[in-house]
Amino acid sequence: MRLGFLVSGRGRLFGAVCQAAERGILGSEVVVCVVDRPCEAIQMAQDWHVPVTLVERKDYSSREEFSDKVLEVLVQHGVDLVLLTFDSLLSGSLLRSFEGRIVNFHPALLPAFKGFKALQSAVDTKVTIGGGTLHLVDETMDGGRIILQWAVPLYPHDNSASYGLRVFEQGSLGVIQAVKWFEEGRVKVSPNGVAIEGGTYGTLPHNPALEWKAGEA
Repeated sequence: MRLGFLVSGRGRLFGAVCQAAERGILGSEVVVCVVDRPCEAIQMAQDWHVPVTLVERKDYSSREEFSDKVLEVLVQHGVDLVLLTFDSLLSGSLLRSFEGRIVNFHPALLPAFKGFKALQSAVDTKVTIGGGTLHLVDETMDGGRIILQWAVPLYPHDNSASYGLRVFEQGSLGVIQAVKWFEEGRVKVSPNGVAIEGGTYGTLPHNPALEWKAGEA
């Protein structure tokens, strides 16, 4: 598949998927990185020789206009599957065109801690178990159908940075696995939610279980 990334920050997940593709863990190719503001991901995309396009959210008066421009870039690059770590919300024709093919990374165990301050909210609330979620994107705020979740412990000394590092480490493994499932045609969407055909459920820290191990090629 041809993968497109929508990124707002450092691009850690983007880099992990680029590395997995380079090493042959994935059969897909990362063909474009779209950023909604100047950020570290621009340099990372250049380092991986992936075309990068800046579509600044502040330049558009509405979410629909912004989403239309992002859609234009994705179509230009022939993207099949979109991986999302944007801080900007999407709507309209973009969501319709890529229905069931936009996967969002959210650093919390949804439905807990929706929104853009999920890591800090978990630390402030002093939960002892947090984690992350990969889900399909729809018009709701972090309300799309869940593909994969993973559990991460919180410690009394944690801040959002130290806790977030562990969430992203486990999330990188999960994103690569999700792409592999899409490559294999095993992501099945129904009115009851998302099921991975042949997946192993009831496992920790990832549920369903990962079918590859970090370090394999």
